[in-house]
Amino acid sequence: MSDRVAKMDRKQKGWKGTGSTPAYHLILGWAQGIAIGLGTADFTDEHVLLAIVYGDLGGESQLVWYDIDPDEVVIGLRSRGIAIPILAPPVAPVPFGPWGPWVYFPKAEFSAVTRELAKRHPPGTVHWGTNSSKWKKDYWYVHGEDEIAMEEIVRSAVKDKDLIEVLPNEEAIELEKASAPRRYRPRPPAVG
Repeated sequence: MSDRVAKMDRKQKGWKGTGSTPAYHLILGWAQGIAIGLGTADFTDEHVLLAIVYGDLGGESQLVWYDIDPDEVVIGLRSRGIAIPILAPPVAPVPFGPWGPWVYFPKAEFSAVTRELAKRHPPGTVHWGTNSSKWKKDYWYVHGEDEIAMEEIVRSAVKDKDLIEVLPNEEAIELEKASAPRRYRPRPPAVG
């Protein structure tokens, strides 16, 4: 079947074939790697599940989004006699705290701001991020957990303090969302 699909001209008018994403292929690659590491060349559904548990798709198992504990999955598979890696699943990341304000600053100050922010809060200590603004042309923003003195950090790094704008989390999200709705998709709802 896959040979026939591969030969089809995808540009053919009315083609209704299926496709797959790079993440799908990544998971299958991890599943095969786990299977080989456990002594078999063929991977099973259980290996795919283990790939989702152990795989890094941006810092946390995607199972966490659905309130599924990766450790419980491993324990459940082990109790059913399924071979599992000797390593424990990756430790769940520190949960996000409440979000503080978004601080907007001129694009030209990006390096100074991110250097200062990384110096005071190295990656992995608290959650923070930065991106170009979609609603405020030629500006970037930083935002993070409310324990970060974000405005003070930006003010210490930016030359012209009058060009800084501080907005509450919800207001900034709405402004960014209105300018780039596809960028701000909600996470899947928790199950359970």
